[in-house]
Amino acid sequence: MYRISSSEKIQFEKFGYLVIPMQVERNKIDAALLGAKKMKQQAIERRYPLTRTYYDYLLGWNMAAIEAPFNEIILDDSVRDLFKKINLGATVCSLMGWHDTYCSLSRLFTMGDYKYRGNWHRDNEITSLETPQKCTNVVQVELYLEAQYGFRYLKKDYDLGGFKSVIGDLKESKAIESFPLPLRPPSESYEILGGEAGTILLFNPTRIHQGSTDGSRIDFHMRFQNTMSNENFNNRLIQNDFLDFKCLPELSEHANLLEIQEKSLLPKTKPRSLKNRIVNSINYVTCINNFIRIGKSKISKTDIPASWLPDYLSNSIFQK
Repeated sequence: MYRISSSEKIQFEKFGYLVIPMQVERNKIDAALLGAKKMKQQAIERRYPLTRTYYDYLLGWNMAAIEAPFNEIILDDSVRDLFKKINLGATVCSLMGWHDTYCSLSRLFTMGDYKYRGNWHRDNEITSLETPQKCTNVVQVELYLEAQYGFRYLKKDYDLGGFKSVIGDLKESKAIESFPLPLRPPSESYEILGGEAGTILLFNPTRIHQGSTDGSRIDFHMRFQNTMSNENFNNRLIQNDFLDFKCLPELSEHANLLEIQEKSLLPKTKPRSLKNRIVNSINYVTCINNFIRIGKSKISKTDIPASWLPDYLSNSIFQK
């Protein structure tokens, strides 16, 4: 277990994020990377029923992520071994000052070698200007098995409630999230985060942020919540023997995938539309559909802050 220091807790409170080492041997990290790649391949070959696809193209399935990746159908032993050693639950509790925690989201990002940029978004509903400045009952983590940078994170002072805020109110915040193209806020308002192989990024998910990469990625993405703040979940939580934290039943190693599908508890793997793949492939080398989407949008540029500009080059070879 990595022990969080007082200065690191202060850093997390001040900036909203923290990068720490896994403190395991490099050969364990390398083995888990190979294992994660095997999981990706198995998910494709077996048509794993719980996956996400953001932008798909003509040359093969660009599977964006595997939901519930710890399921026994695809879980690799090297990944199991890594999670046994890092004691992630204890580390989260140490940082947040919780007595206990549970995992409410687990995902393995598996994007192919394409440039990608998603919409700015918050992973938790906000109800006031002050909400993004606080993080008491939820935290998200990225586990990097290889070096990865590009994740964009709005600085505390520039988000809602900050004295340099580039978002006027809740309405503008929602418009930013719903805009048909990723947006570009002022360059000084955000940081580009990530980590080297064998590091963990912990961050406040109520702060507005944006997924962005210049190529392939394979990393674990998880959300942890304070068990005491959701006592109704306690009798439902499941303990996997290789993890030091509990999780929702659909995320357990032995969960029934067909039952999860039937109850729509997690996103289902959907057939890839040939038309959609053609449009995305043409847009990737021309950006033409980015301009078309703006023209068809019901959200006007006047609905978003003036300093946020459409990123017309996003999700193309020209993305910067």
